[in-house]
Amino acid sequence: MDVVRDFKPDVLLLDYYIPPMTGLQVLRAINDAVAAGVLERPRVILGISSVASCNDKMLASGADAGYVKWEATQWSGWTKKA
Repeated sequence: MDVVRDFKPDVLLLDYYIPPMTGLQVLRAINDAVAAGVLERPRVILGISSVASCNDKMLASGADAGYVKWEATQWSGWTKKA
C-alpha cells in the first residue's frame, strides 16, 4: 500500500498470482484503504491472470477490467486518445 500511496499510479495492473499476496488480496487491501481514507484509488485497476475465473473474482471485487494475460494489450487505455 505504501508504494501505491506514494507513487499514485493512474493505472494499476494487478497480476492475480504474484506472491506473496495475490492480486485479489492487494485489490481488497486497496479497497479497504480507500474506504478508510488513507489511500487514493488509482483511476483504473486492471486485473490480469492466465485463468479467466480469477479475473472474474477481481472484477467482482472492484477491478475496472480483467484480462487473460496474453490479451491485456486489448485494453483501450493503452492507446493514446486524440
